[in-house]
Amino acid sequence: MYSKKVVSIIMVLHFVVVLALSSISYSLDEISPQEELEVSIQNHFEFLESSDKIEEQTDVNSIDIALPGLDWNITGIEMNFTNLKLGRELKTVEDQEDWNDNLIYNQNPAKKRFALAVQMNLTENTTIYGIFIHGMKEEGTINDIMFQIRGYDELNDAPNATKYGEVILNISTVNDWYYQDFSSQNVELPKGSYSLVMNGTDLLEGGIDKYRWSLNDVDPTTPFLHSTEYVDDWAQGTINTTYLYKIDQKTDKTYKPSELNMNVTLNSFKDQVDDGTVLGTGNVSLQNINFNPNAAVLNIPIEINRTIQLSFTLNYELGLQHLKSFEGDLTIGENGNEWTLSPTIDRCNFNYSVKFWVPPSWEALKVFRDNVDVTASTSRNNGRLFIPNSTITVDSTWKISASAPKVDFKLDSPQETFEPGEKLKFTVNPPIEDGNLTFLLIDALDTEELEETGVVNSDEITFEYEFSSNPHEGKWTIIMFWNNETDAGVQIQEIEVVVPFTLTTEQIVFLSLVIGILVVASITSYTTIKRYRRRKEERRRRIFNKYMDALNLGMIIITEKTTGLDIFEQKFAGKEMDATLISGFLDAIRSFGLELTSSEDQTQTIKFDFKGSRVLMTEFKNFRIISVMLETPSNLFIDAINDLAKDIEHQYGEKLDKFRGDRSAFSGIQQLLEKHLLVSLIYPLNIVKTEEVKIHTEEKSMINRAKSMMKQKGSDYFFVSSLLAQRKGFQTDDAETILNLIHKKVFQPVYPVS
Repeated sequence: MYSKKVVSIIMVLHFVVVLALSSISYSLDEISPQEELEVSIQNHFEFLESSDKIEEQTDVNSIDIALPGLDWNITGIEMNFTNLKLGRELKTVEDQEDWNDNLIYNQNPAKKRFALAVQMNLTENTTIYGIFIHGMKEEGTINDIMFQIRGYDELNDAPNATKYGEVILNISTVNDWYYQDFSSQNVELPKGSYSLVMNGTDLLEGGIDKYRWSLNDVDPTTPFLHSTEYVDDWAQGTINTTYLYKIDQKTDKTYKPSELNMNVTLNSFKDQVDDGTVLGTGNVSLQNINFNPNAAVLNIPIEINRTIQLSFTLNYELGLQHLKSFEGDLTIGENGNEWTLSPTIDRCNFNYSVKFWVPPSWEALKVFRDNVDVTASTSRNNGRLFIPNSTITVDSTWKISASAPKVDFKLDSPQETFEPGEKLKFTVNPPIEDGNLTFLLIDALDTEELEETGVVNSDEITFEYEFSSNPHEGKWTIIMFWNNETDAGVQIQEIEVVVPFTLTTEQIVFLSLVIGILVVASITSYTTIKRYRRRKEERRRRIFNKYMDALNLGMIIITEKTTGLDIFEQKFAGKEMDATLISGFLDAIRSFGLELTSSEDQTQTIKFDFKGSRVLMTEFKNFRIISVMLETPSNLFIDAINDLAKDIEHQYGEKLDKFRGDRSAFSGIQQLLEKHLLVSLIYPLNIVKTEEVKIHTEEKSMINRAKSMMKQKGSDYFFVSSLLAQRKGFQTDDAETILNLIHKKVFQPVYPVS
């Protein structure tokens, strides 16, 4: 038997335990479930960029097409060729090696020949760039003669007096081929016969000059060309003796693609160019080829059955596609699902559009460009949301929202009440489509007890959970989320956990100790929460003061202590003030103060109002910092001034000791002001793109907000104050994000031109 004292103690402890348990039970009863349970999931999405590049290329002999990027696929191409002609070619008329030669000379009355000529027959309108001839001049020949393209006398088969081109004969003492260049004389001849003339009629009689032009009089390749010579006049032309020559030419003949066996090759796809309805035209169509050239320029070879280059005009339409990935947010709720997509659409310079695959279940689809609803400018057909070229603008932010009904599936737990140590076992019949299942078990204290996520791989999935020996008593909640990239659903089921109430004496004592510990822990937790909130508020206050101090700053003046001369000054805002007047006035006040206090070796700060501004002068070893403020600064500003002074002393101490009036050595103080006083917050900022800096999600969002603001105002800069004013109150996270972007030099100040 227990003594009366022990019984009394037990009764008191029992009362305390019952009171505590009643209090806990009451608190649980007061916890009500959310009106609608929901969860947010990030999903991976893709959209298809398309572009139809339409262009004309004129007077080309191969096809080179610039592409918008290395990761774009070619889906097809339509090509229409016009003005098909052969390019510049070298046409050989006679080059047989079994040749003789004739001489041009004028040595004496008995031996003289002044010129040689051969017929040139053109079957098409032709541009002559030059003529190759085979021959030489003999040693001792010093006088030049002419090489000419002349008209043709059909009656005598000899040259006439008309000249179409004339150059000084290019030849040497080596028997070889020599080029006579007419490219600068624009020799364009209609089809017909002409004469090539080696003309030495101006040679002096009795000279020693001799020129040889090789000929084939045995078996000419073109035997019916007439050759002749000039002594006293041109002799009647004869055939079967042809002087050796080649024509560097371009004809004006127009061809059919079939005459040239013309074809194009794109990747491994090769196709014949079909003849057009008009001479000199052709077309080819390559569709459904879908390949990536992995190059900035697409080259399409053109092949013909000639070694001559082909000239043509091309009109083409190139189909391009690019699959682009991005992240989207899905909010799964008991009453339905909400989708929010934020794609980055970077328009290329061609006829550009994008397509999203949108499931039929998505409703109330909205498309926003720079927060403006442009849904009416888009279309939705056959499961695709199409945003056309006319709707897409450069550097815009996009958002697509939609709602969808939740997908139903079956969750079955045959048992509804559980005790400690029992096993919870239930089955899920997910939708047939592939997806993910997320199992959440919430205990009676609304705390997540378990979370499991898995990929659906069967028609029925079983989940198990074993309760501990001392679970929280009350209603537990089973929550099952299913989702894929386009649909989602949630099922909720409640179960009851019952813990039998049995207490021994030892348990009563133990519970009493636990209650005491809980009370102490609650007090500790409350103290921790207060400390956390205090630190959070202190952090917010420090950032707020940093911003306010920077935006309050009107002018900074730094003077050398001995001479009182300014070594650096910078005006930020407020009224116009004379820096020399201010520093001189403060120096006078300081001298007066020192005479009163006799404290020259001590650091002093003087504060007073001057012309509606708050002026602070802080003295250091050999310089002073004067700050003109619009309002009274915080204590953080005084600390920042002291840190600034330490850096100035460290970097410029020796230069200050030697200062004689040259301020150019102190220009770097500008960077120290930015480091300690955040003066970038005062100036207008612009956005500098950089690939090396890693940009976080919240920073990217802030960049987009700044771009949107600049676009609305038609400006290439923005102010921090305006960016922060977009949201109600001072947002600490926004302020920190802006400082991070300034530190990363993505936001850069636009300094005024001095």
